[in-house]
Parts: sequence; structure tokens; C-alpha cells
Amino acid sequence: TTKIGQDSSSFTKVLINNLDQSNDRPEPPSSLTAFAISTRAIFTWGSGVDDYDNSTNLSYNLRIGTTPGGNQLISSSTNFNSSNAGQRLVREFNEIPHGTYYWAVQTIDGSGQKSIWSQEDTLFISRLVTSTQSLPGVYYSSAGWADYNNDHFLDLVLTGVTFSGPSVTNLYKSTDGLLYQDLGQDMNSYFGGHVSWVDYTNDGNLDLTLTGFQISDYFGGRGTGFYKWENGVFVEDLESEINLDNKELVNIFNSDNTLSLGGFDGIYNPEWTSNYSVINQIVDNDGTIYVVNPYNEKYGKIISYYNPRTSQWNGLDVTGESLYLPQEITFDNSGQMWIAFNREYNLSGSELYSSGGIRYVNSNNQLVEPGNSSDIVGGSNVDVLSLDVCRYNGFDILWILTTSGLQGYTIDQNNLSAISSSDYFIESQFSDGDKVRCDNLSNVWITTRHSGVRVVLSASGYTEFWPSYLGFRDYDSGLLSDIVYDIDFDVDNGHVYFSTDLGISILELSLIHISEPTRPERISYAGLWVKK
Repeated sequence: TTKIGQDSSSFTKVLINNLDQSNDRPEPPSSLTAFAISTRAIFTWGSGVDDYDNSTNLSYNLRIGTTPGGNQLISSSTNFNSSNAGQRLVREFNEIPHGTYYWAVQTIDGSGQKSIWSQEDTLFISRLVTSTQSLPGVYYSSAGWADYNNDHFLDLVLTGVTFSGPSVTNLYKSTDGLLYQDLGQDMNSYFGGHVSWVDYTNDGNLDLTLTGFQISDYFGGRGTGFYKWENGVFVEDLESEINLDNKELVNIFNSDNTLSLGGFDGIYNPEWTSNYSVINQIVDNDGTIYVVNPYNEKYGKIISYYNPRTSQWNGLDVTGESLYLPQEITFDNSGQMWIAFNREYNLSGSELYSSGGIRYVNSNNQLVEPGNSSDIVGGSNVDVLSLDVCRYNGFDILWILTTSGLQGYTIDQNNLSAISSSDYFIESQFSDGDKVRCDNLSNVWITTRHSGVRVVLSASGYTEFWPSYLGFRDYDSGLLSDIVYDIDFDVDNGHVYFSTDLGISILELSLIHISEPTRPERISYAGLWVKK
């Protein structure tokens, strides 16, 4: 219009394109790449190609779903001549759920014409992904997560020996998603022990207990330290100190009076000859006490056993064999011992220190690899974390938990046969401290130090799970924490006890009714051990 309000002044012009060129559809992007790091999921792609527009003028549509061709995370629906990714070649998301994502990209040229979708790619986000942050490495270490400053973010205590030599006890506060050392704390250094967060003073603030080999004022020895939270600082609680020097204890066993228990003697590292002992497990089997003693280079007896009736010690000697890292033992119905091993080379990496896999003990007290050991989850030399035997329909089933997953095996003349064609929980990334245990009904319980508890039901022939395949965690069951150290069963009262980093959880559910597909809503805690 040329004059507002005068309709006779309005006009419309139609422009006719008489050019003989055509505008072809652009080509879709190539080189699709996606990865997850820390809490971030990042999707990237290469530039598309168009017959007129150069690559800097092209824009892109992104489609991401949890099913092939799906749009659950980001939809491909956009207005005409617009896009959901703009001209960028990257799109980032934060804290999206774990699982498999299917995604594709299309190119949009300056006229709004769209390419076909690129070939669909996938991104699998596991429960555990690599963090963007790393902390100074330590060995003979122990760690524990807790929100000790009450800011609703998990903090960390880390003990161990640094690769430069000194031992440390460091606290790290979580701020803006990163851990920063709390330099305001001053504690004795511990290594080779355990850490526990507990509110033992009942003041509403978490306190800290440290055990292990202690370095104080340049002198070392075994110790236990208690630290109370007072006005933002952990203060050593000397009144609660456990001092065994002036106490009378019955049967204090060590390498000198047993000639069986022992520690380093220059094999893992020629410079380590301290004979400092590590004990992984103590088992009472038919009145004999068995002690799992990895790193026992002094005597080579990685499994020691004690007869209280005769007060005699003996053990399984692996001197000259690469079997120095037993993790756990269990016994089948005939009384035969089965042993789980980690795989590791010596500190220099030049020689195999422990071959991994499992062994049984034959009638000649020799450690023997079972038949079909290559069928173990992850192979015959995998890191085996835990094992237990269930008695099911008159047969022994040896359950083996490795870093690659879980499987049960029937035992026939010491040959193993998997009970399932598919291994269990192969996506879960199990690690040291995770355990498998059988209850009195032969149900299989898997406790982890990262993702709560899972249960495989014997009533279904080990094909069903309780309460679901994902088990139960702190956010959906009342379990105090997903960091579970151990489990025990009270058969008489139908209770299951879980030792967590925040205290003792009790599952008040009769084991007789464990096969019912209900959520474990009735989990309580032992009050002394839990911050309220």
C-alpha cells in the first residue's frame, strides 16, 4: 500500500522465476560420532553438502530416540525453514538417563529444502561413564562417599599410598560437579584399611572412622582413628580410640606365631618386604577357620586354615605359581573348596603375579583349574570378584561374579556347564567389592558398591528377577545407600541385612515370599549407624 486507509492504493506483485536452474536436495551429514563423559552426552557430525550453499550456510535437524527411528529425546518436527540444531555441528545434553539412543541428522539448505536422514547411529550410555575429573592415584587404598558438609552433594574421603611414596588421608568436597581437596582438614594418614562414615556422636553430622596401617609423626603401625565433626572441621576423638596395646585378647594371630599368615616379601615389588598382611575373607567351614590372605609372599599360603581343636595352622602353598590374589572362597556340597582369583602383573609389569579365573582344591591339596573354565564370564583368566554355591533341585550351582557379568554353573566331575545361554548383567560393570551370595532358598543376591542390589529367583529356574531386572536402589526402596559392602540373611525372622556406607539396612520381607513381584518398600535401618 502507498496510503494507509485507502484500499485503492493497495497492490500485490507476483515475481516469476524464469531461471532454468533447479535446486537439488542437499546431501545428509556424514561421520556421525557420539560419546558420553561424566554427566554429558555429546553428539557431533560432519558437514552436509549442497549444490548452491556452502557448508557454513547450512543448518541441521537432529533426531534422537530410545527406539530405532524414535523422537523421545529430541523431535525432528520443526517449523518450515527452521532447524533444531542451527548451523552447529554438535549438540550436547546433560544428565540424560543411561541406555541406548538412536539418532540421525538431516541437512537444510538456505531455501528450507531438507535432505534425507543420515544413516542412523547409536550411542550406548552405561551406568558408569568416564569422569572429566581425575584425582591423584593411590594404592592400598580405601574410599567412601558421603555428604559430610550437608550441602546435598556427595563428598569423598580417600586413603592410600601415593606413587611418589607418602601415604595420605584426603577429603574432597563436591562443588559445581567437581571435587576439590578440603585443605582445612588435618588427619593421620592410613592405607590398606577401611573408611566408614557414621554419625556415632548422634549430633546430626557425619563422623569418620579410619582403619589400616597408620603413619603418625613418622612412625607406623596398625591403628583405628575416630574423627568427630566440630564446627566444620574433623577433630580426632582420642576418647574413642581403640588401643589394643594394654588389652588382653585371646588368640592374636600373626605371621610369626602361625608361620602361615603373611604379606609382601619382594615378589610383587622387590622393594616391598614389609610382610604387611591383607585379609580378604574369613570363613568357618565345619569347625575349621579359613583365612583368604592375598599377597602372602612370605609363606606362599594364600589360603590359611586354623583348627581350633588342635590349635594348628596350615595352608595352601602357591609358591612359584601365579596365584597370589585370591578374592574369596566357597565350598560345594561335597566340602570341596572353590577359589576366586584376580588377574594382575607385578608392579613393573614384567611377570604375571596372579592369573585370574577360578580353581578348586583336589584331594591332594592342589589348586586345579576346572574343565570348561573358558566358559566363565569374561574367559578363564578374567578378574573373578566373588563366588558362592547354591543347592538347587539336588545339584550344586556355582555362581561366579566377574568384571564381565554373572553366571551360574553346574559342577560335574569338576567340569563347569553354564545354566543359562546368556550371561547375567553384562552391562553393569562390576568391580572390586561387589559380591554374589545365595540365601536359604537358593535365590541369588548381587550386592554392589555402585548400583544397589539385584536378585535372581530360584523359583523361576533363574529366569526371573526381583523386584525387576534392575533390582532395587536407594531411591526406590528405602535402601540407605547404593554402596553396599556386605549382606547377611536372618532365616528365622525372614530378614535380610545390608551393610552400606551409611549404615545397616534391614529388608523386613520374609524370604519365603521373595518370589512375589512386589517392591521392597519395608527397608529400615539400625539407628545408631545412620545420620538422621
